[in-house]
Amino acid sequence: MLSLYRKKLGLLMMVLVSTTLLSCRYTAPSDEADPTAAPVGSDPVVLLSATPSSSVEVVEDAYPGSEIPAATPLPPTPQPAPEGLPTLTPPLPPTLAPPSVEELVLDLEKYVTEAVPTPAAADAVGFEGVKAIFLTGSPEELLFAAYSTGLRMFDPVQNHFAAIYQYDDGWQQLARLPLQNPDYVFESSMRQALLGDGQVWLEVDSGVGAHGSCYDLLRFDGAALQDEVSHCHSSPPAALGLGDLDGDGNADLLLNQTDDYVFCYACGVRLPRYTALSWDGTSWAERGWERLPEGASGAAENNRAVDLASAGLWKDAGEMIGQGDSQEPAVVWNRALIGIYVEQLAAAAAYGTYPLLDSLFYGDYEAVLKLFRGYSAAELLAVPNPLIAGSVAEGWESDLSSRIVSSAEAALEAAPELAGAHFLLGWGTYLDDPTDPAVEYEFQRAVELASSEAIFSDTLAYLRQK
Repeated sequence: MLSLYRKKLGLLMMVLVSTTLLSCRYTAPSDEADPTAAPVGSDPVVLLSATPSSSVEVVEDAYPGSEIPAATPLPPTPQPAPEGLPTLTPPLPPTLAPPSVEELVLDLEKYVTEAVPTPAAADAVGFEGVKAIFLTGSPEELLFAAYSTGLRMFDPVQNHFAAIYQYDDGWQQLARLPLQNPDYVFESSMRQALLGDGQVWLEVDSGVGAHGSCYDLLRFDGAALQDEVSHCHSSPPAALGLGDLDGDGNADLLLNQTDDYVFCYACGVRLPRYTALSWDGTSWAERGWERLPEGASGAAENNRAVDLASAGLWKDAGEMIGQGDSQEPAVVWNRALIGIYVEQLAAAAAYGTYPLLDSLFYGDYEAVLKLFRGYSAAELLAVPNPLIAGSVAEGWESDLSSRIVSSAEAALEAAPELAGAHFLLGWGTYLDDPTDPAVEYEFQRAVELASSEAIFSDTLAYLRQK
């Protein structure tokens, strides 16, 4: 019995202890900060362990009369930090992107401006500033061009300049070149030209004198900045710019040689002329009309068009070169060049200041004769002449005579039986010297070649009866 009692008592004690432990309750930590805890953020990872409350509620014994000693709370079991957590580090400050092209352009302008001489006084003449442009090219380099703008000083002489800069965490000048010709450089004067040869080409349009213009073609080969072509003209533009006229893959350039002083500069009558240059990979060479040997494709039309163009018969030259579809390089070149002249001269003939000369320069003798048919023979040989009085040619009769005579003589070299050219040659000669026997001869020749043209026969008859 004693043994059985002891077994029951032991079992009862185990139940009471288990019940006491299960009755302990966990109290959450207070929201107030623990003064002993490390501040959040002082370590990359902060592990917070909650401490159970020391208050333990004891459940009364279900068996009265039993004395159960009070339970002692267990200390918290230390918890090891979990392994394998990543180390957290503060984020790095954002890395600034490289300056934009626009920002670099402005920075270069400021950088170069600081080294540019300035006028001694506020009202003195001198550079207005510096402009810069970004240069497309090698992706490994940030290249820019800078150039002075405004009107240069003349005493002392202050030449404009162009320079090449490279940016690599700072500015480095690679080359600098003084520009000898320009008096005035505009903010938009410089532009980059892409010739496809890996070099930097820069076109610079500028002003000189009262109304003249200059054109400079600069080349940077990686070591030096050189002025490959420099040309000035009495009016803008000094050049028509770079292009590939004939599609052969080589750059072409037309320098403006137009005669702007027909009568006077302000008179508005122009005689277009151009000098063509082509780049052969090493230099710029002048390129004129190109003839073909007999029997070559399109040779007849091509060579005849060249003769007509050389004689100033541009209207006929354009029609002749456009007849065939030959793709011979010479034909393609002549066709393109003649086309530029035809476009310029045809526009002047249609809208120009003095239709008589504008049509004559175009080589359209029929249009000139149409003007003459509006007057009688007596009016055509009168002084003052109705074709001159009140026009920009008034007061420039001698110059008008010279222009007509030279144009007609050139036309007759290529077309000796052009009746209108003979008549104009006689009339132009009459303006300068009515007694010159060449007047009657040319009128007579015109009548012989076109007897049905009344203005020819009437003018010849009136001349003879004077």
